[in-house]
Amino acid sequence: SSRSRSSSSSSENCISGACSWHHWLCGAASGDLWWKQPEPRTVRSDYIASLSSSNSSTVRLTELRPVLAAMEELLMDLQCFTKLRGSKELQLAWYPAGTKGYNRHYDASPDDGSGHCRKVTAILYCNQSWRPKDGGELRVWPNGLGGPPVDVAPEAGRLLLFLSGAVIHQVLRTQRSRVALTMWAG
Repeated sequence: SSRSRSSSSSSENCISGACSWHHWLCGAASGDLWWKQPEPRTVRSDYIASLSSSNSSTVRLTELRPVLAAMEELLMDLQCFTKLRGSKELQLAWYPAGTKGYNRHYDASPDDGSGHCRKVTAILYCNQSWRPKDGGELRVWPNGLGGPPVDVAPEAGRLLLFLSGAVIHQVLRTQRSRVALTMWAG
């Protein structure tokens, strides 16, 4: 794990503000967050930082406050469409330039009825001026492996929603640092 300091920047609003702070995340001065390398590294090449309300360093990151508030609103909106317990996990994921991505996976096992699983995945991308040559797309199979995949570019401000245990997906190789904020709602 490594820890680094945050620089100050302002955020314009909840979505464009999500992208105004990505510069400190991808540069040499990455925010007041604890970054971890998830295992196994043969499956994924990202670094992650948990953004739970119990993580006091998150509260000090004023750049994230509008984005976290928007994710709270999204959680309330999702509860209008599907039965959720109100639980959530929030995480920043950073893929450095030149990394392989994340192998094909589901974000949850199929719902076993216990009420203790992720139901909805929400991904907010924070990558300004993204170009096709940058790679790093999220490849999703909306109809399972029997159907054709769809590649989604990780462009700043794009919000992607899908059922955590139903949609298989992978992060493709990236040629440029790639940042996303993910919320799993259960």
